[in-house]
Amino acid sequence: MAGCTVLHDRAVPRSRANVDHVVIGPTGVYVVDSKKWHRRTTIKPGSGTLWVGRTPIAKVVGPVVFEARAVAEALRRATGRPVDVVTVVAVHGGRLPRWGAINAGGTTILRVSRVHGWIARHPRKYAAEEVAMMAAAAEQTLPAYVPQ
Repeated sequence: MAGCTVLHDRAVPRSRANVDHVVIGPTGVYVVDSKKWHRRTTIKPGSGTLWVGRTPIAKVVGPVVFEARAVAEALRRATGRPVDVVTVVAVHGGRLPRWGAINAGGTTILRVSRVHGWIARHPRKYAAEEVAMMAAAAEQTLPAYVPQ
């Protein structure tokens, strides 16, 4: 992704969790959670909620929202300014709509092959200097994940 810094497998501050991918670029800051679903897994409505197979969507998006809040707070502390972090679930396998993404509680769920274009289509938010500053802050405040 041109102009972006992508950090992989980062520790969530003050937690045992990890962030799969943090993307920092001109269009914003994104926490991308990778999921490998069985090819027959579907997202469908039922009983007033969306379901991923037999799992309520809240259990899928809840952890990535937690991770994004932690990343936003770490970057705010490091840069001295608020940073909005967008949450994305990138799905390998599974049956998702071919035409685009599903939004579940503010988290976008889409095929892995669509993540790059989806991020690139967002409006420009940061200058190159701001991207570099936030990327450096993320490198410092989000160390590589070491399983415990």
